[in-house]
Amino acid sequence: MPLPSRLLLLGCLFSLALPPRVWAEKPDRFREGLQTAATQIEKALKDRKVTEVARPQVKGPRTTPEGGGGQEIVRILIEELEKRKITIKEVATAGIEIRYRPIKVQEKGVELDRGGLRLQIIVEVGGVEKELAPIDIAPGVERTIHVLGLQGTLDGKDKTTVQVEQQVLRRLSEPEVGVDEKNFVLPRKGHPYGVAVLVKGKAVKPTIRDKLPFIKLELGADYTLLLKNDTNREAAALVTIDGVSAFANSVKDTTGKPKYAHFIIPAKKQVEIKGWHIKENNWRTFRVGKYEDSVGAKLRSGVRQAITVSFVQAWKKGEPAPANEPNPVRAAAGADGYGTALGDPIKADTTEVVRNVGKAPVAVTIRYDVSKK
Repeated sequence: MPLPSRLLLLGCLFSLALPPRVWAEKPDRFREGLQTAATQIEKALKDRKVTEVARPQVKGPRTTPEGGGGQEIVRILIEELEKRKITIKEVATAGIEIRYRPIKVQEKGVELDRGGLRLQIIVEVGGVEKELAPIDIAPGVERTIHVLGLQGTLDGKDKTTVQVEQQVLRRLSEPEVGVDEKNFVLPRKGHPYGVAVLVKGKAVKPTIRDKLPFIKLELGADYTLLLKNDTNREAAALVTIDGVSAFANSVKDTTGKPKYAHFIIPAKKQVEIKGWHIKENNWRTFRVGKYEDSVGAKLRSGVRQAITVSFVQAWKKGEPAPANEPNPVRAAAGADGYGTALGDPIKADTTEVVRNVGKAPVAVTIRYDVSKK
């Protein structure tokens, strides 16, 4: 069964989605995997009678934005090590190096990416290295897209969730991208979903470097996001700025998490996201600032200078799911110190609606370079 999502419709064009309780209560397998890693590291350090370690160094695929999956891993791992009374310092006699990559599995003799990441951890104490057993973590489809800043499309037709996850992680090494004549960045050339970054109402022209889209923004500038949906069905869009949900500063549910998750875009329409949602009709503009002042820094996301939007199909409660939705089978960038901060308060009309949302997202990630005025 698809999961219902409660949404706010902005100006009859723009909507915000509420994750149902089952999502909020689902185990965080990303953190669970890093808890296992922290326990292994703790043992390796204490075997050498060491309780202080330098900040972990993490390396991942080249297609992730700076601070992408690596800094999310570092952030959670530090939290877990500190719970175990391990002190993190800028300089220490002990160090940790982590390399991560998509999990590879054998299927009929062919190696495939699967819906998770494999961590290879090396602990060094006094110049002596010890390689720990590999650890697999499973962030899930949407979290993987937004943590790693993936770019490209997925085919959900006749696919299980595991098969969709395989496609997601394949985009680490095989990104797709398109740009149309109106400066929308597309998941691939000719795709009906797209994202444009607007400054003073004008779309910023993107450039493509190594199959990845980049734009240039000025320090202090406010920007908005224009999302387009040229399909015949509503779309739900999950938006993150520097790895943080556009609802990070919004109202919370009973679990303390943001009440809303997605924006709804009507069929054959475009909607403009004017900033961070606060509550009801109240918003704050997206403003380019120093990284230490950004929402990402305040919430310790670690991701820098990356705007990611993942689109899925949406449909009303009681309607049948689209034929190309996957079967509901579950399986266990050159940033330079800038980010997006809270800008001025603004108003936008909002209306809450309820929709089911799909499981086969397509993604656009736009890296932004920053220039001083």
